Amino acid sequence: MTAQLIDARTDTHVWSDSGDMPDAERERLAEEMKQLAIAAYETDPDDAVAILYYGNLATEGDDRLRDLSDVERPLALEPNNTEVLRIAAMVANGIGHFDAAIVLGERMISINPLCIVCYLQLLDSYINTGNLEKAKELQRRRIALVDDFGGATNLAHDLVAAGRPDEALEIYARIGDKDMTLALLSKIIEAEPHRFEMFVWDPDFAFLHDTPEWLGWRKDAGLDEESLAAIEFKIPDFGD
Repeated sequence: MTAQLIDARTDTHVWSDSGDMPDAERERLAEEMKQLAIAAYETDPDDAVAILYYGNLATEGDDRLRDLSDVERPLALEPNNTEVLRIAAMVANGIGHFDAAIVLGERMISINPLCIVCYLQLLDSYINTGNLEKAKELQRRRIALVDDFGGATNLAHDLVAAGRPDEALEIYARIGDKDMTLALLSKIIEAEPHRFEMFVWDPDFAFLHDTPEWLGWRKDAGLDEESLAAIEFKIPDFGD
């Protein structure tokens, strides 16, 4: 289970943690969040953020949202509030309305191009539609944005804590953090050795090519220079 704290006033990530949680504790936390959502809505039923949290949390497991009608009023109330747009996109993703989630995501980034959590939300939407090329492009923009603020390392650490090692690995590789890139790769390859073939020709990992770890992985995968040189590959005479 992953928990994340976001400052809704500035759309910034504050804290995240992940790990196995006992069922009783998970249920207690879910109920606490549900009650907070109900209390916020009852305090101000016209607050756009409260409406969305109420619809997304308080009815979960009971009358779960089945369409986008419950996000129309808060969007009409505050169409330029990136937190409203972000929660609405999260709801749309949760009920399978991925195209709507993308429209909402693109809007929130156009309003606040520095909203890093907004990039994360839109990234999930593109992944859900299977548009991996767009997702990769968005990931590059997000990493560049974070790097501009000098926070790439912090973001990578947060992604590891959130159980998203592949995304963290991409950041560590792009900023050239050899120790952390090797550490993450070691865990990934130990669990799934065949995945090294996905990394071996990736230019982002070129700075690791002379490390003992990389050379060992190449040999284990049969992709070291000696093994490759022993392979005969002949092409036909095309007669052109």
